[in-house]
Amino acid sequence: NERSVFFDVPVRLASLLLSYAELFGQARGSALLIRHPLTQQDLANSLGIVVRSVSRTLTEWQKQGLIARHKGWITIVEPEHLREMAASLRFHLNYRYSAVQAR
Repeated sequence: NERSVFFDVPVRLASLLLSYAELFGQARGSALLIRHPLTQQDLANSLGIVVRSVSRTLTEWQKQGLIARHKGWITIVEPEHLREMAASLRFHLNYRYSAVQAR
């Protein structure tokens, strides 16, 4: 995942949230509730970025209606939008290999 540092924070964060959704997601209609509490610090540490970058991105996505947050829980309201945003990173060889190994 070292190459992911060359992608913008929103792309990397979208990819990370989608990975959590694949592991801990629960469908709520077309939305996905990530049934694992995540703090902004957790997300920042996972991506090797500062909390402020995570906070700014999540706040913007919440205003746009892409996600919802409540007491550490994140719901991806528009998963397809995040998939499109993260497509350039998620279809990278590292993610394809991980997906095959998970099966």
